[in-house]
Amino acid sequence: MFSSQDVSGKDSGRCFKRWSSAGLLLALMVVPLLSQTERGNITGQVKDRTGAAVPGAEVAAVNAATNVQAATQSTGAGEYTGR
Repeated sequence: MFSSQDVSGKDSGRCFKRWSSAGLLLALMVVPLLSQTERGNITGQVKDRTGAAVPGAEVAAVNAATNVQAATQSTGAGEYTGR
């Protein structure tokens, strides 16, 4: 087999470490990009004027840029989560 000196002398080990470090750094920079999304959640609670929860209320959110609408219904406690 080849030793580190067989390929290009004493510096091949140092060169390998440099390229390995560069590859690791690049990989670490790419990982945060993969976690970015364009979606989010909207949560809340529907209440009437007295502060009581409103179960079964229709809740809608509209993206003003695309006019896409997401609708949901509040729970028995008046809570909702929209995606």
